[in-house]
Amino acid sequence: MSAASTPDTTATLAQRRALRLAAGTTLALLFGEWAGWSAAYLSAVLAATILALPFPAPTLRAGLSFVLMLAVALGTGLLLLVPIHKWPFAGVILIGLGLFSIFHYATRGGSPIISGFMGIGLAVVPALGSESVAAAVMITASLIKSGAACMLFVWIAYAIFPEPPETAAQIAAMRAAKAAAPKPDPRQAILAALRALFVTFPVLLYFLMVPDTSKLMVILIKSMTLGQQANVGGSAQAARSMLLSTLIGGLAALLIWGTLRIWPSLVIYVLGILIASLVLGRRVFAGKGLASDGPMWSYALVTLLVILGPAVAPSPSANFQFSLRIFLMLVVTVYGIGAMFLFDLFTGQRKRNTVSNPGAADSESASPQTAG
Repeated sequence: MSAASTPDTTATLAQRRALRLAAGTTLALLFGEWAGWSAAYLSAVLAATILALPFPAPTLRAGLSFVLMLAVALGTGLLLLVPIHKWPFAGVILIGLGLFSIFHYATRGGSPIISGFMGIGLAVVPALGSESVAAAVMITASLIKSGAACMLFVWIAYAIFPEPPETAAQIAAMRAAKAAAPKPDPRQAILAALRALFVTFPVLLYFLMVPDTSKLMVILIKSMTLGQQANVGGSAQAARSMLLSTLIGGLAALLIWGTLRIWPSLVIYVLGILIASLVLGRRVFAGKGLASDGPMWSYALVTLLVILGPAVAPSPSANFQFSLRIFLMLVVTVYGIGAMFLFDLFTGQRKRNTVSNPGAADSESASPQTAG
């Protein structure tokens, strides 16, 4: 019997998934840096997000669908540049409606991976395009290229550290349970989508209205991830996840940045990301699925990548930009927590439960809301 088909203990399975997360993320980053891409960290961010889930390897169809849907969202963002420049108010309304539709899709049981990346695409491209259409086209090409590279390294990571055959049966059972379960309450789904919009849209509006913010685009990406975290458990749990993921990711970025100031080297950079991915990845998985606070640790890894990735580009003010980026990450996080509690206060949702699929809180299995 091959090693891939030998039944794993739950501890060994969690370790294998952590190794796969670290390997895929690091390889994606290394390839982007080796290829000289302007935003090499983007493919690592995408790979880390996908590999932080206890699922079997994506099929070819699923991988192509992911890249296609990302391209559709980015293309829609480019089309919205027309009203943004000609009729700014109408353009802002259209972006808000688009983001609400994406968040509502997620709260009605849709895949948070798809909704998350579509939301980032729909927000980042118009924000960049409000300053420079050429910059928007460039980031669109970079994200599509990063999405394709990401899927390649996700498959490589799964080939090195495969899932046991039992996982496919578990996911099939969850999908069947999901299909048979009652749909989320429509009113609660709308409120949850509005809540995520309330957390993210003012930050996007700032980027649209204030000139020369393109250099801080990673702050907008962080804001979009906070919109997803705003619907993780109750208010206190979501606030804890939002704050700790920012603090942990920021601290890890500080440690690697300090090391790079002493030994500036691509090898040190990639090695630092590998070690951080291993340390954080061990906290993502537990038992047969995610740890109870696994999503928080995966968001911490994404935060590390979006803080450190732009900082390694040569710049005379690199130290200042790095410090400013961490400070603004904390500011956006504190705003997101405040906005979430304020929304709950005025809508009577202070003790709100998660509006995702039934059983999403079961940390010993893969999250059903992502199984679709």
